[in-house]
This record gives sequence, C-alpha cells and structure tokens, in this order.
Amino acid sequence: DCDSSQPHGCQCCLETPSTICCDIHTLSQFTSFFIPAIKPIQPLPRTHIPKMNPPCEFTQDDRKLQQELEHWHKNKTIEVFGCSILVDMGPSLAMPSEVLDHIVECIHLKVIKNVNQLICEICWADAEEYGESIIAIIQTARPDIFSVTEQAPPLMSVPLPQPLWSTTPNSQVDSTVKHSNTWKCSHCGECGHTCE
Repeated sequence: DCDSSQPHGCQCCLETPSTICCDIHTLSQFTSFFIPAIKPIQPLPRTHIPKMNPPCEFTQDDRKLQQELEHWHKNKTIEVFGCSILVDMGPSLAMPSEVLDHIVECIHLKVIKNVNQLICEICWADAEEYGESIIAIIQTARPDIFSVTEQAPPLMSVPLPQPLWSTTPNSQVDSTVKHSNTWKCSHCGECGHTCE
C-alpha cells in the first residue's frame, strides 16, 4: 500500500535517483557496449589470369586432373553431407563447379604449386581446410607442374655512366660550379643559412 503521509512521498513508490548519468559523465559504465573498430582484411595478392575468349584448350593431363577433382568432390559431398544430398543437390556443396574449373585453369597456366597459392588464387571458403588434399591430387595428376623449376633470367652487367662534369674518374669537381640547392641568407648575404 502507498504511504502518502511521508513528507517526501512513499518509500515504495518513490523513484530512486540513477547513479549513471550518461556516456559523457560516466563513460566507464558504457564501455561494455562499445563495438571495437574492425580493420578491413587486406586481400592476398593474386595473379591476373586473363579471360581467354575462347577458353584455353585443356590438354589430356588437364582433363585427367579435372576428372580426379570431380571424383574427389563427389566423394567429399557423400562424406560430409550424405549420399541423399549428392543425389538431390549434386556435388557442388563440397566444391562449386566454378572453383573446380578455375583450379584446372590455374594448373594449366602453372599458377598454383602449393596451398598458399591455392588460397590466394581461388575464392573458396574451404581452401584452407581442403587445400592439402587438393594439392595432393594435383601432384598425383600433374607431377610435371612441380618438377619444372622456373629460372630467373640472368643478371646483366651494365656500366654506370660517367658524371657530366668529369672526364676521368679521379677528376675533382670544379669549385666554381654553383649548386642550385645552396642556401643564401637574404639579410647578411652569407651562404649556408637563411634569416627569418
């Protein structure tokens, strides 16, 4: 029951003053609600594979690799999702067909040779999880990709040009030559400093 006989009002109904004012005066009470600033993830550098029109002609080895990858992604779909999902929805749940085709294209152009390059080149969410398996299939189907070592072109020795003011390497620079970067004081006329 409300006690209206009290001079400041009923103790049960009386509003209690808040100990927290606002986020300006009592900032420490609001820190748990702050969302930290999320830095954008920098994408890894990728090679720019040109769109070939018509698409590049795959070799027999490329077709063999494509069949091995198709076999893997059917088996992986059965392993992860079950046989009924494979029948109903196809094998693209484990690896989309576009990703499979892009892997074969990258191998044809000799762009992918390890898991890190696979992650960089293929926009596939499961590249880290299944990368080792994919690289093992590539090594089995296309061992020639990993045996060829690309050599850098040999370095060429180019002589440095002689300075314009000297005819021989031991000649001294003429002391009368004025350099454009010499500072001269406008007040006293001395070189090497300026007067504010």
